[in-house]
Amino acid sequence: TNNNTNSSWTARVRTTSPQPFGGEKDLFSKTVTSSLSELRSAVQTATSLTLEKRVSGDAATVAKNSIVIIELESPDCPNVTLVDLPGLVRTHVEGQSEDIVDDVDNLVDYYISSPSSIILSLIPSNVDFATSSSLAKSSLVDPGGERTIGVLTKCDLVEEEDWASVRSIVENKVKPLRLGYYMVYCKEDGE
Repeated sequence: TNNNTNSSWTARVRTTSPQPFGGEKDLFSKTVTSSLSELRSAVQTATSLTLEKRVSGDAATVAKNSIVIIELESPDCPNVTLVDLPGLVRTHVEGQSEDIVDDVDNLVDYYISSPSSIILSLIPSNVDFATSSSLAKSSLVDPGGERTIGVLTKCDLVEEEDWASVRSIVENKVKPLRLGYYMVYCKEDGE
């Protein structure tokens, strides 16, 4: 990683909609050059559009319109495309298609099945690790854990007596991943 703050980069942020006869149409697209604040703003705009579509869109297209794609290019690092997928769904609720579970599963499977994909598996650390849907799904396409990164979320909600088990996970002792585990800890007010 280059820590040079003068390093230039370009990011294209977009969200797409599949078209009836194939292909896709950009619902939102913005190119940003070397400005983190503009990048943050573009990601927030794209995300809000997918959320609006999920809330007010027709139920059949909910999952397919729920991704944000960020394509990064820089002479100082490899080019990367990030695809923010919807969270895994286990049941539909009022206003959602009865196919939402299959739609989301198929969408996630499409992206994580590519051997060139790095999978960020988000795992809530305040629940039983063995029940992680995302880690189970990534294990189906990456059984050796070669291209999966575990991201432990909600670490701020872990009870004191459970920190030993969280530590074992982060130390890669419970379910080893070649790329390891990372923690997200949200500070409380006043911390």
